[in-house]
Amino acid sequence: MKLFKKEIGYRIKSLREEKGLSRESLAEKLGTSRMSVYHWEIGYATPTYRFAMNLAEVLDVQLDYLMCKTEQKEDDIEEFVKKLKGSVLVWEGKKISTEEFHKILIDKTLKSR
Repeated sequence: MKLFKKEIGYRIKSLREEKGLSRESLAEKLGTSRMSVYHWEIGYATPTYRFAMNLAEVLDVQLDYLMCKTEQKEDDIEEFVKKLKGSVLVWEGKKISTEEFHKILIDKTLKSR
């Protein structure tokens, strides 16, 4: 269990640093203390589910990546849509934005399940 906490902590610290955030600024975004962030990063504690969800959102990764359940940082759809930014997209004969395309992809994916 200790190794698991350390791995999660390492990911939190690495992602925080990639985003250029201090512990204090991350704590502020999450509504917690700098010491809580520090404890997560050194593996002394793990974030609660609520904080883990918020961390994943702030750090722009999947929750499963943050919790060491996958090595994939982003959803495939999210990554695909990011690659399309700036492209001209056409759906059923009309130009659409990447946001509209993203909504269509999600809708079609959910309906196919």
